[in-house]
Amino acid sequence: MGRNRSCSPLPKRILIVCEGESEQIYLNGLKKDLWKRNRHNNIEIEMYQPNDFSPIGIVNEARKKVREARKDKYPYASIWVVFDKDAHAGIDRAFSLAENNNPKIDIAFSNVCFEYWVLLHFEKTSSYFRDSHALISCIETKHHFPYNKTMNIYEGIKHLSQNALENADWLKSINQFDLDAGAKPYELNAYTDFHELFQYIQGLL
Repeated sequence: MGRNRSCSPLPKRILIVCEGESEQIYLNGLKKDLWKRNRHNNIEIEMYQPNDFSPIGIVNEARKKVREARKDKYPYASIWVVFDKDAHAGIDRAFSLAENNNPKIDIAFSNVCFEYWVLLHFEKTSSYFRDSHALISCIETKHHFPYNKTMNIYEGIKHLSQNALENADWLKSINQFDLDAGAKPYELNAYTDFHELFQYIQGLL
């Protein structure tokens, strides 16, 4: 159903499709915190977690939402998908689908998992972690920060956001040579560009 455009201007519409609950809880915390500072913004951030939370499933869900929005004549100004490497298959295909979609779908990707972004709040590192359990164990034991995937993680670490941004920029610079040589983010030992989505939302609100 089309929207009535006769009244106030429609908000700028942003789509974020997330793989995991942790990412969605974090992003909701960020959105709520920034909205408090600017209650008069004209932004609508929509977040979804599809039933098929494989990388391909996430990208396909975003593509579906884009088609629906276009049909509704209320398109998204920006589209993001958020997923990890973990043990997922089809990551290369998911990247290709997102990058070649029209409009392009931006990817906030972490290797091995979203918790790499959390770790960067506490330290500057390019360490390899075999899986999410090893990474979370590092956060808990090395930095004495109790962590679970359903907690309001944003509230617990937001005071360290600037530290995380600086460390994420540093990690990106460490990886840049390999990326420029043609390596894909999912082929690297340690990677996250979640900070780019963080900064994008900060710039909106």
